[in-house]
Amino acid sequence: MIYEQPIVYELKDITIPTLLIVGEADRKFIGKNLVRKEEQILCGNFPLLAKKAKEQIKNCTLIELSGVGHIPHIQDPALFNKYL
Repeated sequence: MIYEQPIVYELKDITIPTLLIVGEADRKFIGKNLVRKEEQILCGNFPLLAKKAKEQIKNCTLIELSGVGHIPHIQDPALFNKYL
């Protein structure tokens, strides 16, 4: 799905209440070595991507967890569960 089926164009179609939980330090990016260095700065910035997704999803709540990265439910399960 990461390479073949981008869903960004379908976010506007989500109508149910949606919770996005993202780690503030999440910069994980598959294929980083395939893009130019100046593009790498923008790629994998999940806090920024989550904000853009929230703008597209009608009934969306965004929670940014401080001090965690790509796997907040494992890095800080208590904090993650607090919002879940």
